Amino acid sequence: IVVPTSALKKQLHKRLFIPKNKVSVIPNFSHNKKGGNNTMLKNNTVLSVGRLVPEKNHQLLLEASKRFADFSHQTHVQILGDGALRPLLEDEIKKYNLEKHVFLLGYSDDTYRHYYNANCFVSTSLSEGFPNVFLEAMSAGLPIVCLDTNFGPREILLKPLHPHKKNIDPIIDVYQHEKFSIINPSVSELESKLALEIIRLQILNKGSSINWSKHLDYFSEKSILPQWETLLI
Repeated sequence: IVVPTSALKKQLHKRLFIPKNKVSVIPNFSHNKKGGNNTMLKNNTVLSVGRLVPEKNHQLLLEASKRFADFSHQTHVQILGDGALRPLLEDEIKKYNLEKHVFLLGYSDDTYRHYYNANCFVSTSLSEGFPNVFLEAMSAGLPIVCLDTNFGPREILLKPLHPHKKNIDPIIDVYQHEKFSIINPSVSELESKLALEIIRLQILNKGSSINWSKHLDYFSEKSILPQWETLLI
């Protein structure tokens, strides 16, 4: 059995009693090129990519969007994707008077255009496996704000910084880095902390493209394919 994260390996052992020596961890690899010139819009633009379903938790992003005005921060939020919750989200956008600030864009054949027109990527998902959208955001040079779910985000963002560390511990409150923020979803006033971390990274990076080369090298085809060869030979 091959899984993309160490956390998922632990869950298979804990819940299904699969012996650890029967499970290998090999991350997905990224086809994305490093860097790229990130052309910013005049206004700050936050991008979220994912299906409009409960586990993606987009309502939290709407609640955070209300906080931008409280902090005198001008930004737009673009949500790329579609799904069953679209009518509910449309109603809440109207309810919170966010029509000029939050936009549901549906699906797009040119996803990367939206990445390169943003200056921050946000994931409010409550459940992830191995979110490839993080690698896409990295290739566009975007800072990332996300919740600390059981699988995926923590290992994608922290493992390349600590490659020899076997276990990446859960985030207690907020993990702040110059390129990303990971927030414990159980913290109080979660929507405010989400908004503040978005603002922090937008201000810190001043619209410039971030160099994610260390992370993208870690998840590159050149790095991952030898792991498959070792496993299969």
